[in-house]
Amino acid sequence: MELEEVVNIPESTNSETVIFSVSATDLDSGQNGQISYRIESSTAPSGTFSINPSTGTVTLLQMVDRDPLNCDMANPVRDQYNLTIKAEDFGGRFSTVVVVVQITDTNDNSPQFGDGLDRTCTTRVSIEEGSSIGRSVFNVTASDCDGANFNSLLQYDIIGGNTNQTFDISETGEIAVASSPDREVTSLYELIIEVSDNGNPKLNVDACLSIKISDINDEAPKFAETNYAAEVLENKERARIVNLFASDVDEGSNAEITMRFCENYTDFELVNEGSGSGYITNKEPLDCERESFYILCLVASNDNGSPPLSSSATVSITVTDVNDNMPVLFGDCSATISELEKPGGIITLYANDSDCNQDSNGAIRWENTPGSSIFRIDASSGEIELQNSQSLDYEVKPVHKFNLTLADLGAPAETVIVQCTIALTDENDNPPIFSQKEYYASIEENTNITMMSEGFLQNLVAFDADEHPYNITSYSIIDWSPESDVSDLFIINGQDLYVTGRLDREASPQYMVNVRATNDETGYCPNESGGFDECDPFSDVKVIINVGDVNDNAPYFTEDFYTSDVPSVSGVGYTVKSLVAMDLDYETNAKVVYSLNEPSEIRPGTFTIDTVCPTADACMGIVTTAGPVERYEGATFNITVIARDLDGKTGYNEASVNITVTVIGDIQKVCLTYGCEENTVRNSKDDLISILSRITDFIISEPSILETGDSISEVCFSAQNNVTNKLVSFDDLEEILFENFIGLSSVISSCPLISIKSPGRQEVTIALSSVTNLIPLFALCIIVGTGGAIMLFLGFNQRRATRQRKKKEYQSNMLFHGGTDISRDLIQLENVQGADEITHENPMFIDPFNKWKNTDASQEP
Repeated sequence: MELEEVVNIPESTNSETVIFSVSATDLDSGQNGQISYRIESSTAPSGTFSINPSTGTVTLLQMVDRDPLNCDMANPVRDQYNLTIKAEDFGGRFSTVVVVVQITDTNDNSPQFGDGLDRTCTTRVSIEEGSSIGRSVFNVTASDCDGANFNSLLQYDIIGGNTNQTFDISETGEIAVASSPDREVTSLYELIIEVSDNGNPKLNVDACLSIKISDINDEAPKFAETNYAAEVLENKERARIVNLFASDVDEGSNAEITMRFCENYTDFELVNEGSGSGYITNKEPLDCERESFYILCLVASNDNGSPPLSSSATVSITVTDVNDNMPVLFGDCSATISELEKPGGIITLYANDSDCNQDSNGAIRWENTPGSSIFRIDASSGEIELQNSQSLDYEVKPVHKFNLTLADLGAPAETVIVQCTIALTDENDNPPIFSQKEYYASIEENTNITMMSEGFLQNLVAFDADEHPYNITSYSIIDWSPESDVSDLFIINGQDLYVTGRLDREASPQYMVNVRATNDETGYCPNESGGFDECDPFSDVKVIINVGDVNDNAPYFTEDFYTSDVPSVSGVGYTVKSLVAMDLDYETNAKVVYSLNEPSEIRPGTFTIDTVCPTADACMGIVTTAGPVERYEGATFNITVIARDLDGKTGYNEASVNITVTVIGDIQKVCLTYGCEENTVRNSKDDLISILSRITDFIISEPSILETGDSISEVCFSAQNNVTNKLVSFDDLEEILFENFIGLSSVISSCPLISIKSPGRQEVTIALSSVTNLIPLFALCIIVGTGGAIMLFLGFNQRRATRQRKKKEYQSNMLFHGGTDISRDLIQLENVQGADEITHENPMFIDPFNKWKNTDASQEP
């Protein structure tokens, strides 16, 4: 019976390793008992084992490989070899034993991937994105040449490339979907798959499996921007307004994008340029004023996808303004205001510029015309203001026209010239104005007024610049001068002025009638503040009425009688008297001619009269001597002067007056010498005559005044007794004149009286300073004694009493005899060296207020 032994050796046993030995016994001895060993048969490849013939040790000549040939699992596993070992003695006797050499596995082979998996990732599989979890993707096959034993137990792992743990692998190597893949996230997975055996140490190998995620149309196209914004100039043709970009993370036909508008836009066109790009253009030029802002809806779709998907976006298009529109005024620039309108706003203009940029092209401003001072417009509000109301006057300019400039703020600006018309309404601010500053009318005096038309004087025309009804004018008489007892002497009928009764030129040669023109409406008058107050406008005019003369008045003399002293020595042509006869008539009717009648007691032709006319209607009669008058010295007689107007009639148109003429010698003449010019004396002539008349109580003749030297004037006159009408001699005047020396000296301001004299007296003149020189004489008398002073005083009073007595005797003699005074006690003051001196026998106190004519000599001490 054949024995069987089992020997286990690992396949990793090195060559030349004695793996076991066999031993046989032979009971024989000798050569018969010597045993030799040899491998009778072996299932192992030739040369795998050898046996020592002597010892029976079996040596592994070459390593054995338990694994299938070429790791081809189709080949059997070589895990056991049967060796038949024969033990034979020299006697030819033998026995065999079968040794089963079992090759125990050594983990000397790494697993091997099947299906061409390697590290190059050339093995690819494809699944659709969105595949469900658990879906099998790929079965990884691997083998381990170590055979079907513990070392060949394989374990599969994904050790890389499994983004988001999208896949997992089972124990059997099946790769399945662990989470639904998204191609748009990861379109290709390169899984690093590791397979390891169960040996110790374990051996592993990895390979790459490429899993492509095939696209499904699960993503809609997307625009690069959700909201596009763009600007385009109006008036620009087919502008490339905005560039569009859209993308689809899908691929292939699923990523083919078409862009279009959500709706039909008449103004715009969307141009697809392919590859998800395009642009929007305008079909026609845009108009900002019609539409300045557009919002367009866009759609991007993959129409070839299954199912087709799309997304939308908006495009905001702002049409940029071009200054292509002029400003436009709403309505017109016109207003109606009162001509008395106060300064301030009167009208607001509204305008618009349809350009859509309201900050520039569409913004407007107003500009005033240079030099306009009445109306101004606010540049922004458009309110027209009245600047200067005093420049408004309906009557001067009822309509004001001026230009304003309406401009936008564009660059360059568009401008429009706006013509404004401000019409004024009339107010009752003008009084009626007479056509003349003064009216002149005339009517003959004594005109008999029997009907109104006969008293017509003047048509009055007052123009009121205001319009109806403010120009309806009424006329009235305010007053007239001089006043008349007739209350309605003058009347107004309509516009005509009439006189209602007879006028007397001599009572009033001229009338001034004040006529007022008013209108019937309440009006306005300017006030001090430059405004207007309610009033009744009116204007006044003077109507000067000249009364024409009728020769209805006779001449008359200015005095009831005249006196004149004619020196007896007067020659032919001596002026006796100048007379003026007045005639209240006018011009020719008032022109007077003079004649005279001489008394019978004198020779005819002794006197004559001439008519002298300094002016056309004023003539004077000048009576002069026509012959000698010496024979009449001391005589007084009357000359009758007759004045006739040129009407040539007698009686009613003539007047007469007497001139009492006294022919005087030098003794009746008194001359006062003053230290001033002739004109100064003449200016005080009336005052001098008045004081002489008062202190003498005589009639003082018209004095003659003559400048006899440098600032020396002589005033000569005579005095006539108003009772006897006889001339008074110088002797009867001297004392009263001396007593009133100071008064006569003060009559003429700044003109001292120098002397008092009579041309008929020739005496030595004592200087005026002698009066002053008497003062030491008074002092001497006081020293000599009181007696001397008393004697001097009594002598003075005696002298005065003597003069008073003589005066009274003279007056009595004149009254009784009717002749001249034969007693002449003369005293003379002359203008001599030292004009402060006065001539008199004794010193005297001068008292201008002493009225000797009221003093009786018996009353004096």
